[in-house]
Amino acid sequence: MMYAIRWPLAIVLISILFGTGMGAFFGAKEESVKTYLENELQKNELFSKVDESSEGQKAKEKLAQTKDKSWRYILRAHFHGGGIAALSLGLLLLLGHMTLSSGKRQLIGFGIAISGFLYPLFWLFSGLYGPSMGTGAAKQKFEMFAYAGALHVLLTLVVLFYVIRGNLVGKQKVQELT
Repeated sequence: MMYAIRWPLAIVLISILFGTGMGAFFGAKEESVKTYLENELQKNELFSKVDESSEGQKAKEKLAQTKDKSWRYILRAHFHGGGIAALSLGLLLLLGHMTLSSGKRQLIGFGIAISGFLYPLFWLFSGLYGPSMGTGAAKQKFEMFAYAGALHVLLTLVVLFYVIRGNLVGKQKVQELT
């Protein structure tokens, strides 16, 4: 039964490793990541406007906000990477015990695994590119990861709901016949 979902399980375990690894990396190298974000701010077009004028001070404040937002986006990648992957692991284990053909189990399993992997990438890339592009532009550039991940998880949960419902209703009908 579980053999059919071995590759989706591998993807989910990689996702868990990704989320946990980012947490360990941040624990060890938080200042390095923040220094990277600070250096990337220099590529932002607002950086050239920083001076002692009131307009320059506004640009400086905006850059500081951009750096803070980018850091929060990277943290979200860590949180979503671990959380969604753990949820995906639970769903895969549930899926592994359902009475389905191997092909259906594998298809649903890949849907679960892919959604858990794509969505955190959206936050990671938005955070890494946010300082140089601006956080809004970075989110726009990488929104395909968010939409694809969210769409995968929604469709997969709907399918999984109907499979669970079908399994429960099917078992009830079998019991009524006996």
